[in-house]
Amino acid sequence: DVIDGNAQMVFGSASSDRPYIQFKHNALPVDGEEISIMDFSSVNSASQGVRYGIIIGVAEDISDGTEDGAMRFLTMTNGTATQTMTLRSGQVGIGTNNPAQKLDVVGKMKISDDIILAQTNGRIDYDNGVSSGALRFFSTSGNTERMRITSSGNVGIGMTTPYTKLVVGTRGTAAATSISAYDGIAF
Repeated sequence: DVIDGNAQMVFGSASSDRPYIQFKHNALPVDGEEISIMDFSSVNSASQGVRYGIIIGVAEDISDGTEDGAMRFLTMTNGTATQTMTLRSGQVGIGTNNPAQKLDVVGKMKISDDIILAQTNGRIDYDNGVSSGALRFFSTSGNTERMRITSSGNVGIGMTTPYTKLVVGTRGTAAATSISAYDGIAF
């Protein structure tokens, strides 16, 4: 054991002889207080000390019976320690330190395989915080919008402002093919 004031580090083995390291804060923390830090440091090309990675343990709620904790992961990005990921109260945040869902991502995502919705009522839900939000689909060449579902339920393929339930093509272009379906009309 290493003890320095209220900080204690315990080295040992768990019941099955597995290595065990405990970082212990021996003083009563307050809600939101950092209680332990793992620091991954080295030097840069100018021989200056740099913290390349940091893991911080946080006591989010210290109330008996409702305790919540967090782990914050920081990485060095262009010379600045940047909070990269947070594990908090059973939720994961990437780009946010206060995740509101099981996985809460702030910023762009790249997914290199399928997205599978394995729930009976699975859905893709887009909400940009305004009533005029739309679900938009883009092509990879030229970042061109190819299809849109508006907040009113209109679908446009090749049109960004569909004026009926389904519009295919562009409005006002002679060569474009448009299909508009109205209530009660079937093809």
